[in-house]
Amino acid sequence: MEVSKAAKMFVQWKKWRDATVPKGYIAESEVEDELKAKKIFLQGMSIKQLPVMIVIANRHFHSKDQLQFKS
Repeated sequence: MEVSKAAKMFVQWKKWRDATVPKGYIAESEVEDELKAKKIFLQGMSIKQLPVMIVIANRHFHSKDQLQFKS
């Protein structure tokens, strides 16, 4: 295990996450187009109380505007 490498990668990820999702979550109003595409469905909770989500990947086409999700 390379703990120092993992720690460095975590710090990089945290900086990216904070820049990409400054509120800590993405509001539904910010991704209305994605929700309308009906490519993700929440199915409730699993036996272990984890959220279950079904994704229909062939309905996904990457956004040309990557800033769509930034506030």
